Amino acid sequence: MLWQAERFASKTWAFALLVAGLVAATAVTFHGAVGGSWYESGDDMRHILPELEQGSPSDWLTGPWVGKRMFEYYRPVTSVAMWAQHRAFGERESAWQIVSLGCHLGSVALLACLLRILFGVSLPALAGAAVWAFRGRTFQTIEWVPAQTDLYAGLFSVAALLLFVFWLRGGRLWMASAAAVLWVFAVGSKEVALVVPGVASAIALFDEGRSAKAKALIVAVCAALVLIFVAVRLAMLGGTGFLPGQAVGESVRPGSIRGDSVVRNLLGFLLPASLAPVSSLGWKAAWSAALGALAMWLLGRKRWIYGVIAGAATFLLITHFLGDPGFWVLPQTSLSIVKAIVPMILVILVIARLPMKAAMVALIGVALSLPLYHVVYNKAGNVRYLPDIYWAMIWCLIGAAVLASKPTGDKHS
Repeated sequence: MLWQAERFASKTWAFALLVAGLVAATAVTFHGAVGGSWYESGDDMRHILPELEQGSPSDWLTGPWVGKRMFEYYRPVTSVAMWAQHRAFGERESAWQIVSLGCHLGSVALLACLLRILFGVSLPALAGAAVWAFRGRTFQTIEWVPAQTDLYAGLFSVAALLLFVFWLRGGRLWMASAAAVLWVFAVGSKEVALVVPGVASAIALFDEGRSAKAKALIVAVCAALVLIFVAVRLAMLGGTGFLPGQAVGESVRPGSIRGDSVVRNLLGFLLPASLAPVSSLGWKAAWSAALGALAMWLLGRKRWIYGVIAGAATFLLITHFLGDPGFWVLPQTSLSIVKAIVPMILVILVIARLPMKAAMVALIGVALSLPLYHVVYNKAGNVRYLPDIYWAMIWCLIGAAVLASKPTGDKHS
């Protein structure tokens, strides 16, 4: 049945209908965010509204963004878009939130298309896009209008990546040029889009249709785009302005970011919760369970007694890290161990069947995690809006691996 459904969904018209259904379901799910308070997750609009009333687009094209009373960023696209909304809607919150919802719906549709062309499967692409469409705190992201910085950056970034992949797969040069323009709009919305050239480079590096020289050129162009934007930003702000990860408040000193917190943040994003530093089992016990299960399987295939020995050693190791044998009688412990083992099973499946795609997604994940090395996660959850497309790719990759009947060379579909 799964194979038949995938063959049906692979038809362009059928896939378009399914994407439309996903977009409709997303709209129904989050329509309640329209009409909420744009102060619910923070008071940023109290600083932004006076600037919108007094300023003009030329101010933000050549200087700090509309929210400079809080932090000095260079975000001309967001600023001009908010100015236009203020002129059109005034302070009618629901109208602004409809724009936010529209941005999210557009991003969902584009992401589904991006995943489909990138991984060559339809149903997993829809599943991955759905995971992202209904991600946690999306309701708050749409309701809190200042989060439009992330919504615009997400929309333009996904559109840019989609055109870039189309170009890689044999499209015309204008597609690459349009992708670059869309990236400019994305990074002009929020600095988080600086990672997009890194994502594009990762995709290009694993493209079998390009020579090593062509790949190097693509990576060089992507790096040049980042450097050009940084230079423009420095010129427009008359200095560095406010940098991502910079300390905020009198109680926090600049430079107080610790290496362990950076690693913790990055691993917390890249790994499933059951294996991350926030694991309810404890990361040492969780990894002992996952790696122990792998050892039991590998050794048990050679000789069953080896598997038994590995299992006993794993049990003792987990008990040591739990600190009390009594934890074994708790149902939560067994459930947490299962949650730690399942990701390892999925990793083995993906690597065995789609090794190159797995390596590509891992590299993309590293690129997308870079803005999260030290951030303050607010109530709206918009900080991870764009980076979370990594998890959409993860779930799409898992689905693609399930549909793959045997190990492949990851050739384009």
